[in-house]
Amino acid sequence: MRFNIKKVTACVCSLSMIAAAVTQNTGGEFNIFDEQKVFAFVDESGIKYNELNDGTLEIVEYNGEDSVLVIPDEIDGKRVISIGNYAFSGCGEITEIILPEGLTGIGEGAFDQCSGITEITIPEGVTSIEDSIFYDCSGLTEITLPGGIKSIGDYAFSGCSELTKITLPEGLTSIGEGSFFECSGITEMTLPEGLTSIGEGSFMGCSGITEIILPKGLTSIPYAAFSGCSGLTEITIPESVTSINFAAFDYVSSELKICGTEGSYAQKYAVNNNLKFEILSVTGDVDGNGIVSLADFIKLVEHMINPEVNINHNGSDMNSDGKIDSTDVIELKKFFLGC
Repeated sequence: MRFNIKKVTACVCSLSMIAAAVTQNTGGEFNIFDEQKVFAFVDESGIKYNELNDGTLEIVEYNGEDSVLVIPDEIDGKRVISIGNYAFSGCGEITEIILPEGLTGIGEGAFDQCSGITEITIPEGVTSIEDSIFYDCSGLTEITLPGGIKSIGDYAFSGCSELTKITLPEGLTSIGEGSFFECSGITEMTLPEGLTSIGEGSFMGCSGITEIILPKGLTSIPYAAFSGCSGLTEITIPESVTSINFAAFDYVSSELKICGTEGSYAQKYAVNNNLKFEILSVTGDVDGNGIVSLADFIKLVEHMINPEVNINHNGSDMNSDGKIDSTDVIELKKFFLGC
């Protein structure tokens, strides 16, 4: 798609001379030009953009009046690959925005306070959600994230109170500070297994979430991570967590129950803070010590020979059929031998 372009003109020679003079006067440390960009242009729809040194384009501002905005894949034959910091900040009149498939980057605060946008799909080439990108987008109800997203920045969705549907990709490894602050419309969220870090206040004020399972790679729960989650009644904390901030669960439901393995840090935290704790049974944990080992297989065989041998029934029921028999022995054997 091609557009009629209105170039924002400037006297290149004069600016070059100014830049050279400034550089000389500051010992070569200052450059009036951004090293990645040249001059700005505006297309007929009010999209302002920069041409990067490699000939691709970055959207930097919007001065139009369209409520439905389609950002083109190309302008004048040049690919649009990024949206700059705060490019659409405060554009409350936009109700729908369609991003180009070739997009690879979206800058900090790019859509902050775009209160009219209700849903948006992020293209597959984007690998990170930057800080404050959808900050205070109070009308946003649904967002589709691509599978390649590795991180979500600080306050990325903060204040998106109407957001009800978001699926976090499997490759996500970190969630920043205050990322989902006061996203009270979210009622459920599945955290991917690869997630290893959540920031302070990351889910603070998410009053609609009732239950959440933390992934096994997580090692700490920081300050105010779930503070103000008044609807939260159950959270599963893995053995990998060895640090929980004293204020991690401030102002939550009095019915909050922490689920975890016996002897875990989560259990100690629950006891020390007068919170309910439920011991989770690990499938294959016949002796109930929270670890699955060859000793469990031996103990299950002993129990089959002599039912008087005490076992952890929940952990011994390998096929979840409610009874302990030879099929559970076979399943546990497969677990160790793979056959």
